Amino acid sequence: MKRILVLLSLLMIIFGCANSRILYNHPIDNKENPPKIVVYRNFMFMGSALLTQLNIDGIPTAEFFGNEFAELSIPPGSHTISTTNAVNVSIANRKAYQSGTTYFFDATYERREETGILPEVTEEVAKKAIKNMKRIE
Repeated sequence: MKRILVLLSLLMIIFGCANSRILYNHPIDNKENPPKIVVYRNFMFMGSALLTQLNIDGIPTAEFFGNEFAELSIPPGSHTISTTNAVNVSIANRKAYQSGTTYFFDATYERREETGILPEVTEEVAKKAIKNMKRIE
């Protein structure tokens, strides 16, 4: 029993040190109505404890766990969105992001493990998925 308590304490210390957070806000010239991206990750029994990093054009931008999402404004124009964690790298196709539009991506491991592509999803699918998730700041 003592070993279990020690192990649980160590796990709490390790995972307590890793926080979900926004790492970098990209400078935006047109602050009136910039494009937005929403990237979420569903809770999964295996893998939700892995910290996932969101990168925009190779710049680390946010970190989050399972059952969390990030919503970020980005400059209009062509960008590459990617996510990485200890076991996986996924990349969305490079595309032009337009002002006034929100783009949604599902970074759940099971959705991207075979293809390596970060799938873009519809607003309806994303809003249903993030309804009870924690938004990272």
